[in-house]
Amino acid sequence: MNGSLRGRFLLGLRRYRIHRALLAQGFRSRRQSFEHQSYFVYEGGVAEGTPLVLLHGFLDSSHTFRRVTPELLKSHRVYLIDLPGFGRSALPDIRALWHIPVLGRMIARFLFDAPTSGALALKEAIIFTHSLGGLVAAHATLYLHKVHGISPIRELHMIAPGLMRLPPDHRDEIRQMMFPETTGEVRALLNAIYGDRAPELHEFILRELLRQWSRPGYAYLADNTIEEEARAFLTGARLRQLHLPVHMYWGTDDRITEVGMGRRIQKENRSIRLHTFRAAGHALHVEQPAELLGVFYEQLNRASIKRTPRRPADSRARKQKRHPRSK
Repeated sequence: MNGSLRGRFLLGLRRYRIHRALLAQGFRSRRQSFEHQSYFVYEGGVAEGTPLVLLHGFLDSSHTFRRVTPELLKSHRVYLIDLPGFGRSALPDIRALWHIPVLGRMIARFLFDAPTSGALALKEAIIFTHSLGGLVAAHATLYLHKVHGISPIRELHMIAPGLMRLPPDHRDEIRQMMFPETTGEVRALLNAIYGDRAPELHEFILRELLRQWSRPGYAYLADNTIEEEARAFLTGARLRQLHLPVHMYWGTDDRITEVGMGRRIQKENRSIRLHTFRAAGHALHVEQPAELLGVFYEQLNRASIKRTPRRPADSRARKQKRHPRSK
């Protein structure tokens, strides 16, 4: 077996084992076609409550969430979706589709369109994202508001979302990092994303990752994003159009999208909450899964309390309030 085939085999074996681990957690997987796009979906968990949809980041797949899904499955119906062109979802077949606002519209329709169309047909959802997935989810939310006047997305919970433009010098650095040209650069990228939790991968696997990440689609996404930054990233005005609870979770040591980005976002929309984690980088769900889930569930519980209507006092209590007894 030559090096190329060996790398493909080893990477495929690694992904298969992670896939089996997700099935063992209680997920079922399937391919689902919608609007000429094939999506790969994991679904599992309890039936009651608001569904929870997880969207991964750039050069990644739904497998990235495997350390937080065991707990999430206990409280929600969970959907893991490979974004178009990533994981096991099919590649969009034309360059125009490799654009973040377009991906946002595609995901919005896939989640909420009628079941007869092949969509998931959810009535509502909480969206939980990492990195690029957050920008896609924000565009999905804005699209749904524009088309329907209201969004069935109840809340956004985003790990290190790059919602706004980066400064030019940092943008060039990140572009170079996210499009490696050598196996050494692949390893450096993994270290930047996952920190101490970066996987130790054989050189053959690194070569296969380099080959896969060199596909034209990823370059199209980068080129489209850079050429139309004003559409891809959100301005302050557009951030203020996010009229729903938004929570951001950020590691203070993030080298991909620094925590300063989160502070800029919060400055533009004061209703957005920023939760920071010390000694953590870009992948909180991998580096500090228990701590992340603790804060996530705390925010869900607070939101649930706010939505729960107060029980009216009985007539006797009201009467006593109006006519207090004399001491």
